[in-house]
Amino acid sequence: MKKFLFVVVALLALEYAEHRIVDDFQLQSWPDASTHDDYNGQLEFYAVLLAAIFSIYFATIGIILSTGYAKLNRKIVSLLIGEQVGNLYTSTLIFSTAFCITAKAINIFGHQTGLSVYVVSSFLTVLSVLTLFPIGRRLFEFFELTPLIDGEILPKIAQNIERVAQGKNTISYQNHFSHLARTKLKQLEFINERLQSEQRKVEQNLPLLTRSYSGLLAYYLKQKHKIPEDSYWFPRIQFHPNWFLAGDSETSLALQTSSQITPEERADLDWLENETLEKIHHHLEQALKAKKWELSLRLVSDLQYRATVYSQGLYFQTGLDDFAAVRILLEQYLPKIDGKNSETSRHAIALADTWCAIVQNFFFETLRRIQTFDKELMRFFAGDDWSFAASKNLPAFLQVKIRPLQKRIVFEQKIEQRRLSRPKYLQQLTIKAALEEYFKIVEIVADFESSELPKFAQAVVASGHPAAATQVVLSTLHSNWKLPGWYDDLERLFSRYAVYQLYDEEMYKLPALDFEKLQKQFEVQRSELMMLLSEKTLGNHLFASCAHDTSLPDHFGQTYFVLANECLNALHRNDGDVLDSVFRTFFGLAFLAANFKFTDPNLDVNQEFRLHLVSSANKDLATLLGYSILYAEHHQNQALKTVPMQIWEGLLEAATDRKSYLERTMLLSDSRSFSMNASPRDSIRTEWKMKFEALLRDAGYNDRYSSHGPKHPSHIVDEFRGGYYSASDVFFALHVLSEIDLSVDKVNHQITSFKSRIERLEGETE
Repeated sequence: MKKFLFVVVALLALEYAEHRIVDDFQLQSWPDASTHDDYNGQLEFYAVLLAAIFSIYFATIGIILSTGYAKLNRKIVSLLIGEQVGNLYTSTLIFSTAFCITAKAINIFGHQTGLSVYVVSSFLTVLSVLTLFPIGRRLFEFFELTPLIDGEILPKIAQNIERVAQGKNTISYQNHFSHLARTKLKQLEFINERLQSEQRKVEQNLPLLTRSYSGLLAYYLKQKHKIPEDSYWFPRIQFHPNWFLAGDSETSLALQTSSQITPEERADLDWLENETLEKIHHHLEQALKAKKWELSLRLVSDLQYRATVYSQGLYFQTGLDDFAAVRILLEQYLPKIDGKNSETSRHAIALADTWCAIVQNFFFETLRRIQTFDKELMRFFAGDDWSFAASKNLPAFLQVKIRPLQKRIVFEQKIEQRRLSRPKYLQQLTIKAALEEYFKIVEIVADFESSELPKFAQAVVASGHPAAATQVVLSTLHSNWKLPGWYDDLERLFSRYAVYQLYDEEMYKLPALDFEKLQKQFEVQRSELMMLLSEKTLGNHLFASCAHDTSLPDHFGQTYFVLANECLNALHRNDGDVLDSVFRTFFGLAFLAANFKFTDPNLDVNQEFRLHLVSSANKDLATLLGYSILYAEHHQNQALKTVPMQIWEGLLEAATDRKSYLERTMLLSDSRSFSMNASPRDSIRTEWKMKFEALLRDAGYNDRYSSHGPKHPSHIVDEFRGGYYSASDVFFALHVLSEIDLSVDKVNHQITSFKSRIERLEGETE
């Protein structure tokens, strides 16, 4: 009504001004009789155009409200009609429409308006059309939801969380900002649901949403410890206490009234982490369910960012929960990937390996953070400043642990005007709290590596992806090799904290951890991993393909050398069970390499190097058979050579010509029979020999470099340690030479020499 009055006043003023000007200057009025129809038609066009724009504009607002977009912002209507741009446009549009319609109505009733009204109507129409562009741009920005996340919602959530975490704010003030933050979280959830429902853009939307929620989680974890646990930021959940654990008065009252014990309330301290991770994991589940494996790999790779946040802040349990949830999803959906298709099989390998690699990196980075934090902790102790500001650089868990100490110091200074707590007392309690958390982390890492990762590999095998499981096992073997060294460093670090043990009371006593037990746990785990790697269900794919796919890791080659080395280690430890399991698989890989892989014409190597490869595989096998003889003699455990020799005999029985196969194997094992160049794998076998010689020296026996110490009771071992023989010479001399008819000049002199020496020593003994 007010705008209509303005229109009437404007029309009257224009008409009055125009008539005065025409009368005073004796001008001809416009329009004249000949242009009345054109003038009225033009005014009618202006009125219809503005009315149409007016209707479309407010219809758009109605659509927004009806489709639920207003849930994102309660002030969405003011976004379009109340803020500076929207208010200006709305006012201009309403005034212009009313002005043109009123002018047209006046003409209909017989009064002809003049030139000034026509000019103003034209100007207002053009202005209304031009102002459509800024408000239209604003409108389309609103319909595009993704910019709202980073541009409006996440900054508002972060701002409200920061204000909740400010200790100087009152409880009511904190509650107010808690409510605002939850409102924005609901808006973010609304956007999350809308973007997930857009199936055509799911590959763009899901990574964006995952990164947004990951960023929110990272920021919140850095602020959470500043929020008091009794704050209403944490929602309350009810729980019903156990009757036997409830207080006597509560139990008596419940009995008298024949009712249940009154439920108690407990603050849900992890509600936002759980909700955020639930959204992130739902994004991954949606991608896996849609069989979008590339998208799934991108989402799993986003774990690396969160793992960095977890390790740097020592938010260990949150990280562990995150990885466990992703693991469950992978185990659930990996069976749906076609393992027979080489393309999809690569996705299975990538998904399993990415998850495993990020988990292990998370563990190592967490352990590294424990070590690097030691300097910060010592600096904190040296400053002897226990104020809240001085402790802000400590890990979040430790700030929470020492907060009661800090409050106590504040109380002491308030009452006594000085601090009463002694530095050693405060330091011991701080070290105690830190060690309790550290020991929990160290134990969980050891248990996860030794039990959960092998279980995951077995689950991947059960899903029909042995290549992916092999990658997991090989990756776990590497971390198994690194962790004992890390634990040695941690043990030395924690042992230095013993100087802070000032009070011996139980409540102040520093905790202890049996690192020797954990180290033995890693040894057991390595043996179990080797046996797992030797299982048929895991290793069958190694025998199925001959050509190496360069886009994937070389599982055949790595498994070959890992198992060969483990065979030697099992002999060294006198562990017949592991040897029986591992040697069978290695024997098959060595046979496949020597007779098929390296003889494949598709292998692009020159003929001499091809012969070296075949020779190396044969010599590796002969060397391990020779060491099974030597270690069996040294440990006086003939079972160490029983299984290897049985497997070897089984191969000979299957051969069409036993003698020819033995001759070929022995000749090819000697690389000097066909090349003057050194074997490309001599260094590995040299390390095996040095390991055996070190075992003999530790047992007190002399070697070829020293005459001190007694001779070995076994002629075979004594002759081997005193000469320049290789273990393959021992095997060929004792088990092959007597079955072949090669001339002396074709047989390696070391083999014949060892054979004759052993026969002479045995003859002298008899």
